[in-house]
Amino acid sequence: EFWPSRINRYYVPELIVPVTDRYNYDRARRTDQYLDTKRYLQDILDIESPDLIHIHNFPCLEVLKEVRIKAPIVRTIHSYENQCQNHMKLLPNGSVCTHPLGDACVEICGFQKIFKAVRVRSENAFMKKFSRILAISSYIEDVLITNGFSRKQIRVLPNFTRLEHKATGVPEENSVLYVGRITPEKGLLQLIESMKRSVSKPKLMIVGK
Repeated sequence: EFWPSRINRYYVPELIVPVTDRYNYDRARRTDQYLDTKRYLQDILDIESPDLIHIHNFPCLEVLKEVRIKAPIVRTIHSYENQCQNHMKLLPNGSVCTHPLGDACVEICGFQKIFKAVRVRSENAFMKKFSRILAISSYIEDVLITNGFSRKQIRVLPNFTRLEHKATGVPEENSVLYVGRITPEKGLLQLIESMKRSVSKPKLMIVGK
């Protein structure tokens, strides 16, 4: 009613479901907020009758099991939240992990067999029924295949735009700009390490929190 767009009608209550243990997980899914959100989502699906449903890093994927969906579902995978316990696909020694989610997480990385891991495996099984999985890089595609996803289900769609170089009149500087969250999975530590090895010694500017 305040914005010049009907999308304003479609803000639903936030879904926050703790995944540390089954008791709190099941309890959260019985709360009024969760049930209201599920009803609201079902109303949207019934009213709009979408041709396609596109999901990103949605934290409560299981709600889609509890509503009536007739349209195909596509999900974009941006990170390793559902493919790696530490979200980084790195082993304790810093090398790249090539193992699937599961026993290696316990034996090599020392993670416990917790409820969160059980839920993630269930979510991955649910995603294997989706019409398409969009990976933002060929490496993420390889990680998905390692975790049992079919290559036929996956399409690689990089998060980049090809631009033609145009003169701007701004003096060129030997610098690199990082804009994003300052969290380990964003690779900022790896960027800093690679900057140390650069022959030209550029200046690094970081924008984030």
